[in-house]
Amino acid sequence: MKYKKLIESCKLLFVSLEDYNNFYSELIGNTRLLRQRKLLDYLWFCDHNFDDEQLEDEKISKAILDTDELLHESTLATLAYELNRKIQRFLVQQELEEDELLHAQILARVYKKRGNAKRFLNTSTQKLEKVMPDEEMDYHFTKAMQNHDAYFHPGATFHHEKEYRYYPRDARYHMLVASTIFHLKTCIEDLVRAKIYNEDLAEDFHDQLSSFLIFLPPNIKEILLVKLLLKSVTLLSKPTIEAYQALKMDFLTNIDVLKSEKKTILLHLMNGLTLIPFPNGRIPEHFELIKIGVKHDLFVEYGCFSAQLFINFVYVASTMKAKDWVTSFIDKNEKHLRYETKSLKNIKHIIYGYKFFVLEDFRAVRKEIAGINTRDVYFSTRKYILDIKAIYELLDEEGLSTLKNRCSNFQTFIRVKLKSDHFDEPHANKHYNFIDLTLKIAKQKYSSLSKEMLQKELEQTKGEIIEKSWLSDKIQRLR
Repeated sequence: MKYKKLIESCKLLFVSLEDYNNFYSELIGNTRLLRQRKLLDYLWFCDHNFDDEQLEDEKISKAILDTDELLHESTLATLAYELNRKIQRFLVQQELEEDELLHAQILARVYKKRGNAKRFLNTSTQKLEKVMPDEEMDYHFTKAMQNHDAYFHPGATFHHEKEYRYYPRDARYHMLVASTIFHLKTCIEDLVRAKIYNEDLAEDFHDQLSSFLIFLPPNIKEILLVKLLLKSVTLLSKPTIEAYQALKMDFLTNIDVLKSEKKTILLHLMNGLTLIPFPNGRIPEHFELIKIGVKHDLFVEYGCFSAQLFINFVYVASTMKAKDWVTSFIDKNEKHLRYETKSLKNIKHIIYGYKFFVLEDFRAVRKEIAGINTRDVYFSTRKYILDIKAIYELLDEEGLSTLKNRCSNFQTFIRVKLKSDHFDEPHANKHYNFIDLTLKIAKQKYSSLSKEMLQKELEQTKGEIIEKSWLSDKIQRLR
């Protein structure tokens, strides 16, 4: 266990090759630093997902000393501790250099502890106004604490000055704004989890929310971010097309004014969209929101792109048959994916499976997704669906029996996962309906079912089916 903390720090350091090289160049000097450098060398050339149990004292000793001599266990423990501390200090220093506000806040803390109240206030306030967008919750919280700390600082000598007289009042205002934003954000998260993930809300949730909104001061309600969050609450508590369009219009009108909270509101729109039965389906509207987010680079944070969002975006775009967009999106953003080694292959296989599907290379689709590890329910489900669709597109070559076998395998998979609680009944039924209708469409040329009957059956599912737009397209293409 002596390497555990060091490994955690190394994984943070190894994210950036530039950071790694800058840190590595500092380990020059005496024997102790040389040993730390060689230990870092050894960890770098290991698999980056190594863990504590994979590291052996004997191999590390040989890597450090270049001989068969073994370092004492206590020496290795000290070496690991010292290197870990150095990496942590380096990462903290990097953060201070890159984050102007954090640097100013730390400097302000120094002034505060040394009794220079006025310098403390000026340092943090000026940088806060310059760097942090004023619609952020953190901005108002920091501003409230600044006003409070400056006014009540034991070294403060300026209470009589007019400009500082209102600091207590301003502190209350900013704290109220921060707490309002916090309250609304957490309420929205509860609503999302209740509506989308079928989690239970607290019994008094709606009463508390109503009381909070009733007593919210009018001037707070007029703040742009608060207005958008209030409309998000309306959309997610009572989802309607009208509520969705109202939030979307305000969001697009103010998208250039919003800064860090663009993504927050866009995700509320996406979540709200999943709860509304659009007449022509949600996919076109969802794709429009995705393109807005990608255009404004809202989904890459700290150099990372969520793998689940990435997969979902490629799927939606492939459903819309946006060939050029899918290709361009993957080429531009794949480098931002971060994943554990065990998930890497599955993620890449499913992404390229969707890409080949939209490019209508169905043989390549089947070959690509064959490598997906079927122990993962999320990826296995997507693999089955994509494979069934690809086989259907290759029906003249593959034959109906291949499609039947694959559908039968998928049904067995769903039954097993239903028993083990990986699927709930409504979710399973959507997949069963997809399988049933896909087979009926494939058999249409051999049966008396008409296009009209199949389309009517699809419409009668009332949303209790997956891949509705694809199924509708296949029905329309029947002779």
